[in-house]
Amino acid sequence: MGTHIDGFCHITAGEDAHWYNGFSEGKDWSDFGPLKTDASTIPPIVSRGVLLDIAGFKGVDHLDPGEGISIQDIVNCSEWENVELLKNDTVLLRTGERWPEMDLCPNAGITIEAARYLIEEKGAILLGDDQVSFEQFPEGETSSFPGHVHPVHHYCLTQQGVHFIELMQLD
Repeated sequence: MGTHIDGFCHITAGEDAHWYNGFSEGKDWSDFGPLKTDASTIPPIVSRGVLLDIAGFKGVDHLDPGEGISIQDIVNCSEWENVELLKNDTVLLRTGERWPEMDLCPNAGITIEAARYLIEEKGAILLGDDQVSFEQFPEGETSSFPGHVHPVHHYCLTQQGVHFIELMQLD
């Protein structure tokens, strides 16, 4: 696996297995995959890009395994970099992970609260990081949110219609 952007159909919710914009497995899926909103349907995205070097801001080569990126981390890192997050930005978060090894800080990533902050308060239109899965999975836990396997995936892709890019080389 390498750098990629997740399509809206990447994750579904509910008994009807629906995804963003009202599409569902029952009516919008075939033997060959999704009929709507797969990655091939993503239009070109042109925006200002902001790289928030979370690991650099914290003075480490990489975050700890399973460490969460909080709203306060984003605010403090933005101030440290002297950058203002603007509506329609692409926001990339560097945790310090490197591939193909992927063994420095596995499962570190954004928390659901921080994702909400970037999308709802700052107006980000695209997010990304250097992790396999774009969200925190605390050490010994299955998710950063009790009872949900991928809360950030669900929030971004299914509820908000915001794509994210995973496995970026951000060094």
